[in-house]
Amino acid sequence: MRKILMMATYILFTLQCVGVYAGGELPLEYGNKNLVVHEDTVKKDTVKKATAYEKLLKDGGSECEGMFTIRHIKDDWYFEVPDSLLGRLLLVVTRFKAVPQGFKMLSGEEVNRSVVYWEQHNDKTLFLREYVQSQFARPGDKIAEALKQSTVDPVIGKFDVIGRNPETRAQLVNVSKFLFK
Repeated sequence: MRKILMMATYILFTLQCVGVYAGGELPLEYGNKNLVVHEDTVKKDTVKKATAYEKLLKDGGSECEGMFTIRHIKDDWYFEVPDSLLGRLLLVVTRFKAVPQGFKMLSGEEVNRSVVYWEQHNDKTLFLREYVQSQFARPGDKIAEALKQSTVDPVIGKFDVIGRNPETRAQLVNVSKFLFK
């Protein structure tokens, strides 16, 4: 009986310690004085700061997925350029959607054709370059290497990277000024 009583007292004391400890205090007994030790309960700032990408997407808007995602948020247009498109040649064809009466061309006719590619300048900048090759040489010739080193494709657009899509890692750039300027 004494063992059961002692065990019950031990369990009761243990439960009281757990209850007090859960409140942030740990009781200690020293002689006939009861001491209470306060545990530091400083909570670290675990709030994750929203990135510029996430802040922009909170504004809503529409999106169209394709080779790259196009977003229209408020009055601005954005492209999400995936890393797989960097350095890849893209044919861009400009056509008239509609023309006024008496215009010398018909709607749907080709106005311009060019080959462009995205280039990563640094972590915060993307270039859109036009692939221009006006001189040709046989691959492997010394003149071909000289041509390659002496010519540079023009930059037709410089875009600041706003952020990256956390899922696809595509880079978000504002293209409004480029398209409507």
